[in-house]
Amino acid sequence: MTHTSGEWVIRKAKSGNDYAIVAGGYLIVAEVFEQIGEDTVIDPKANARLISAAPEMLEALKAVEYPFSEGMHDKQRCYLCHMLKGTGHKRGCKVGDAIAKAEAQP
Repeated sequence: MTHTSGEWVIRKAKSGNDYAIVAGGYLIVAEVFEQIGEDTVIDPKANARLISAAPEMLEALKAVEYPFSEGMHDKQRCYLCHMLKGTGHKRGCKVGDAIAKAEAQP
């Protein structure tokens, strides 16, 4: 299963300080609501910006995962943990962990 394709954009709600993340101009991917706690106010627009950037961040992570793989005849190596593609990543490799989380890999 893959994520919703296309650019994800932020749309402000007609009232309040809430936002929607929209793909394809009409498909709501996520909604972000203002949260007010005892000691803090969480900025919903900051959260909306982070969520809307998720597809581009995943693409960027995949681009840097094996940056020197061109012409290496299947010897693709993760730049950060130095593991070969197909063998996974070392435990704690932030690139591998983030890609796995985004793609729901165990």
